[in-house]
Amino acid sequence: MSTRGTQPWSFALPAGLLIVAAVVLLAGVPAVAQEQVTPAARTTPLASADPTQLPLVSGSGRPDLYLEMPYDIDNYEPRIEITRGRDHFADLAPDDPRRRELEGLLETVAADVEDLVTGYALVSTEALFAFVVAVRVEGATPGTLLPAYLPILLGGLEDPGTTPARLGDKEVLVVSTVGAEGEPAELYVYDEGDTVWIVQAPRTIAESTLADLPAPLAVDPAG
Repeated sequence: MSTRGTQPWSFALPAGLLIVAAVVLLAGVPAVAQEQVTPAARTTPLASADPTQLPLVSGSGRPDLYLEMPYDIDNYEPRIEITRGRDHFADLAPDDPRRRELEGLLETVAADVEDLVTGYALVSTEALFAFVVAVRVEGATPGTLLPAYLPILLGGLEDPGTTPARLGDKEVLVVSTVGAEGEPAELYVYDEGDTVWIVQAPRTIAESTLADLPAPLAVDPAG
């Protein structure tokens, strides 16, 4: 597992739960002392990563997911964690329902666990709670991953609803649910093609965060 971020940290998500990270994170995490940073003080991906330890290009030839995670959420530098391949099963017994759910997702999109890379970026302070979750399956045909993943996401939420919308330059699915304290909450789900991105933040912050995510992959008209 790769991590990045210099802020004090008091929350860790078990690797195997990244597939339902949005559900877990909605349950609430403690606020930590993350400080806002100016644009000039932000750490760039290449400067913060050790090139000898980080695959800068994925198996499909695209930039590695680590480099495409948001490095700025409303001027906060988020904590970023990445999980790869079989590390997703590290905390899950073979008969664990969550593992079976994950295996079912991979079977649906004709992929192996080694094709799976997930990550999250989290800001948790008194002023702002926001996160971005990414679920990438290398080589997944655009248009197949979101329909396979969406039932997993909705199945863990209370009274979920979905509404297609456009937020800035991205087409998203707005998922409405109920937060940890019974308050209304929204997740913004963006389908990049081989990656599903889930953003939870106030709408204006979600829009600016989505704007920094990669453009959608082209869909092969031949199927």
